[in-house]
Amino acid sequence: MHTKKQGPSWWLLYLLLPVMIGLFLIEIRLTLSDTGHRLAEVLIFLVFIGSIQLWLKANAGAIVQEDLERWQPDIRTELSPISPQPVRSARVTKRLKYTWRIQEAIHRRLTG
Repeated sequence: MHTKKQGPSWWLLYLLLPVMIGLFLIEIRLTLSDTGHRLAEVLIFLVFIGSIQLWLKANAGAIVQEDLERWQPDIRTELSPISPQPVRSARVTKRLKYTWRIQEAIHRRLTG
């Protein structure tokens, strides 16, 4: 099974802007009518937006995984007893374990 964690491929997203600028520069040099230039500009813009949408769809799981790892609380510090009362710390521990299971379920659902 593949266990290596893969992040989103940001370089593809960063590559889209120079490609769009290059397409607009090529479009400027073409000999088209005014309507042809407008249609070419709209087409380039739609291709740009569509490629961003495809990138987001392809990397949605990796983006969610990256955000969950960044904002995931440190379990060891949260499970340490806050008060000397054993009953209260047991309740806190049970509640945190339940919260952790919910977070894991959400994580599996989003990255699956």
